[in-house]
Amino acid sequence: MAKKEVRTDLWVASQLKECGIKYDAQGSDVKELDEALKVPYDGAKEGLAAAHQFADVAMVSSANRDAVEEEWGKFGLLAHTDI
Repeated sequence: MAKKEVRTDLWVASQLKECGIKYDAQGSDVKELDEALKVPYDGAKEGLAAAHQFADVAMVSSANRDAVEEEWGKFGLLAHTDI
């Protein structure tokens, strides 16, 4: 069986803990927070586009290639990567 990828990163986890919000590595019981974890951070696309003007951009992930291409493609991030 494939490993389910962790969606809550360390920074988000530290912020949730500091605010006393219950969460686990697969999301949150707070509906709004769980939905927010399903989209890129604000400014992610613009940041990648800016970096891509000056450098090759490589994306590294523990997720499988198909999952990355699906998520990044859905949000228009792949156009700003080279590898």
